[in-house]
Order: sequence, then structure tokens, then C-alpha cells
Amino acid sequence: MLLNLLFFVLAGATLSLLLWTGFELFLGNQEDPLSDRLEGLQSQAMVSTTRTTRRKAAAQGWTARSISFP
Repeated sequence: MLLNLLFFVLAGATLSLLLWTGFELFLGNQEDPLSDRLEGLQSQAMVSTTRTTRRKAAAQGWTARSISFP
């Protein structure tokens, strides 16, 4: 009797874990690591573009001052 109950509980736990795993695999929250990486790279590109334009503007200002005031 106790062996039958133990078998029933373990079989039920195994089946419920299989169902839960299948649900998570096919219907659960699908993570997209490539999309996350792409967003990170795009934000870094925007920051570096802003820095580059500031450096160019600073270099142009320094060049204009050095030419006009030798």
C-alpha cells in the first residue's frame, strides 16, 4: 500500500514537471539575448557619436583660436 502511494506521488511529480518544462520551453517568456545585445551596442554607438561630434567641435574651436591669435 505504501509503495503504491509512493509510486503515485512520484509519477504525479514527474508528469507535472514534464508539463511545466514543456510550457516554459514553448509558451513561456522567450528571452532574446541578441536583441538585448543590439540595444546595448546601439546605445554605445549613440554615446560615441555624441563624444565624436563634441571632440570635432572642440578641435575646430581650438584651431580657429590658434590661427586668429598666434
